Amino acid sequence: MTRRLFVRFRTVGRPLAWVVFAALCCPAFAEGTKLSDIPARAAALLEQLAVDADGNAASDAAARLLLESALFLDPNHPDSHAAFSEAGHARWIAQAVARVEVDDPRALTQRLLARPAAARELSYLLIDPSHDDLKRVFDLFIKLDEAFGPQLDEFPGLTAALCVVHDREIERRINENTVHATDPVALFRFYTANADQMLFGVRDVPGSLLVWVVDSTASIEEMAWALEEYQGDRAIGRRFFDIKYDYDHFLKGNAKKVTKAGFSLPNIRRYGGVCADQAYFAVAVGKAIGVPTTYTVGRGADVGHAWVGYFEQRGRNGGWNFNEGRYAAYQGVRGVVEHPQYGFAVDDSFVSVLAEAITLSPQKRYAAAGMVEAAALMEAVPDSDEAIASFARPSAGGDDETERRPVRGVSTADRLDLIKQGLMIDPGFAPGWMVVSNLAEQGRLDEAQKKQWAESVTRLCGDRYPDFAVTVLRPILASIDDPEQQSDLWDAAHRVFRARKDIAAEVRMLQGELWEQQGDLRKAAGFYEEVLRRYANDGPFVVQALARFEALLIEAGRPERITVLYREAFNVLDKPDRMAQQFAQQSNYYRVGSRLVQQLRSAGDARGADRVEKEIVGATGLRPAM
Repeated sequence: MTRRLFVRFRTVGRPLAWVVFAALCCPAFAEGTKLSDIPARAAALLEQLAVDADGNAASDAAARLLLESALFLDPNHPDSHAAFSEAGHARWIAQAVARVEVDDPRALTQRLLARPAAARELSYLLIDPSHDDLKRVFDLFIKLDEAFGPQLDEFPGLTAALCVVHDREIERRINENTVHATDPVALFRFYTANADQMLFGVRDVPGSLLVWVVDSTASIEEMAWALEEYQGDRAIGRRFFDIKYDYDHFLKGNAKKVTKAGFSLPNIRRYGGVCADQAYFAVAVGKAIGVPTTYTVGRGADVGHAWVGYFEQRGRNGGWNFNEGRYAAYQGVRGVVEHPQYGFAVDDSFVSVLAEAITLSPQKRYAAAGMVEAAALMEAVPDSDEAIASFARPSAGGDDETERRPVRGVSTADRLDLIKQGLMIDPGFAPGWMVVSNLAEQGRLDEAQKKQWAESVTRLCGDRYPDFAVTVLRPILASIDDPEQQSDLWDAAHRVFRARKDIAAEVRMLQGELWEQQGDLRKAAGFYEEVLRRYANDGPFVVQALARFEALLIEAGRPERITVLYREAFNVLDKPDRMAQQFAQQSNYYRVGSRLVQQLRSAGDARGADRVEKEIVGATGLRPAM
């Protein structure tokens, strides 16, 4: 079972109304200062936090800074990014200090201030700390600081990633074998000692990507072996197929050779294993050479396969590859992964969009997050001139009148505008998209706004992150009342996604379901038929399309067409390449062929059924499912 990340963008701690009330009344800011001084004011409140350890007061003060930035700073203002970045950092650190139970919060804050780069990256990963054990996070930060000191700021992403991943015990089951995480101090030493040998380095890689590196469950000795053997390997997915399949285990039920020899990376390569071991090997090797990787399993009860997802360089950018390290029968199957920081399963679409972080400076990433945080805070500000004006008190040498004039209000449209500004800076900041998606689900967007945001996610994410774009689009478009308009927007998305045939097929399935719900069976059948005609070999959707089409034919009183339908589909399906039988069993060829045999026998065509059955056995070694 997967969880949707960022169901709402949390303002952690006290209720929003209280936070905003406290920010309005915050005495520390009663006199006001220049808007351009917001970064310095954010730094000052953290210095005060190191003195009085009042996390709630510092968090409220930082909330005011975010609201000032949101209401009075134009996004094109030269100080805009710094203001949102530093005010956001101050708020996230203050919230964490307010919530964590430590003996000396002052000493903790002082230690964080002494390592500003590492603390900034850590605060970014703790925007919503509801799934983190803050005490263990900060205990590990202190432990790393005591062991490595200034190196924490040299490797801020690595530091932050280790702290948020290793705040819990990591244990994973690879079928009958159990693996555990390595000591995080040893991991820091390994990665920093070998920093120049890591494929993408570790000095400048964001923590949001490095969490998929430091969750290694191989021993340091195994990692050193993998680094020596595979340093610089840019095609980690292919290591999946380096591991020979243990057919004695699968066919005869014998204990796996690697389990008897001892489960380790060298032994997996020597003795082989099944798909779980193949995926684990590729994933572990990737982490050892500094490549973000994830162990992926098929989404759905009828999918029994594991494969590897990994980060790869694409020109000047990067992206996640979930296709190379898996068998052909599972291409197009969407996967789920265990999130290293949170410890629960999420859709692989949330991983793909993280690639955007590699192209951005830390300040831009933090600024985008600060804008989304500010938009959340704006919800509780009264929509009145008086309330907005209370954030613009002049000072003796302060801003001129032009600079104090509001650039936006606090309506839903204003909040959406600020979120949009943030996402234009960092399209990969998933919480921003999910805020909009959730607002649409709640009925808080008008039809024009829904259309605008559907077009925005398609434009900003559709080309590079189509799987994530579909995840965001589904609730937005489902909330549109007019089915014609909804279908037209899916058509627009389909044009963008057509290079990803599995995503294009998913869009057509969604349109078929839309028109089926509307009672227009002709239009629904048209979309299902397109999936059968154009995408039969591009993923599991052909099986779903056939099932829906079959139901429509029954409803239309034309059951005699069902056998013809399955025969036409079966004739265009590719036969599976040589593979283990349990994987061939998941292929479209086998599944559709089995259904065709059933239909032929039900229709009394025993000869035709025998002919198709013989063809299936010859291609897969399996008799059709009955």
